[in-house]
Amino acid sequence: MTISVEEHPSVGSETTNKLQDVALTTNHVSSILHYLTPNQCRLWSRVSACHSPATASPDFARIYTEAFRQITSQWLQPQCSLVALGPGGGSKEKRLLEELAAAGVQTDLGVVDAGMTLATQTLELCAPLCGSSHGIACDVAETDFLINWIARHGLKQPRLWTAFGLFPNSEPPALARQLATLCSPGDTLLCSANLGGSARECGGLIESHILAQYDNPETSEWLMEWVRESGLAPVVDPPEFEVVEEGTWAEVRAISRRRDTDAKLLLFRSTRFSAAGFRALMQGAGFTLLGEWTTPCLQEGVWLLRRVA
Repeated sequence: MTISVEEHPSVGSETTNKLQDVALTTNHVSSILHYLTPNQCRLWSRVSACHSPATASPDFARIYTEAFRQITSQWLQPQCSLVALGPGGGSKEKRLLEELAAAGVQTDLGVVDAGMTLATQTLELCAPLCGSSHGIACDVAETDFLINWIARHGLKQPRLWTAFGLFPNSEPPALARQLATLCSPGDTLLCSANLGGSARECGGLIESHILAQYDNPETSEWLMEWVRESGLAPVVDPPEFEVVEEGTWAEVRAISRRRDTDAKLLLFRSTRFSAAGFRALMQGAGFTLLGEWTTPCLQEGVWLLRRVA
């Protein structure tokens, strides 16, 4: 099977060079710049393997299994178009496709990721389970283009979208609006979010349990790969991590010091939500709630949603 992934200009060299220039002048690094090269993707995969709480608790796999089985038990059509946004390698999408196949649902697949490497990995993993499969490296913010791309490849309704890796590195209201634009009325969206973003709801969970998932040698090495590739390694210190609450969500921020300018460099940020806050965000964007699953430790949640007219 030949795997082919298209590349949109939003993640092409001209755009990423502009993002690089912006990062160097504003000291604010776009998350896209951490997922572009094969070595960055390899280091990111190592972070996930070493520090994802899912590796230590079966509750994380369980909530996805329960969500997948609810989808398949209620899917009334013999076919499905699955559009995976930001799949990050595609392991969850593969499990979902296996559940759909076991239920007798014929699935066509579209993969959209900012990184060519991750889009390719997802297709290699998932394409054998699908009727047809298509991939593109593209910024999810390119909604008009992606709507046309999906139509061009015949990914028609009934349509199921997944967004398992997008919200941690997003501007939450903007991403919720983009998902609402991409999804047609009647489309189903299955998305996840990292939890622990409200001290009132979670009792300071970030400081007590979650910060260690970021403040570790593997994450620092991954983030510093962009620094090395940018030629800044001699003048940029390893990052320190802090938590900033933003209402119903919080950000874990990686801050480095540039010794050449004595400026703070915002190297990375990751959003953590409260369950109630995430639910309200998506309902406010035009989705109705069909199902919700959270781990007992309140670190991750999965939501099944439908786009309303």
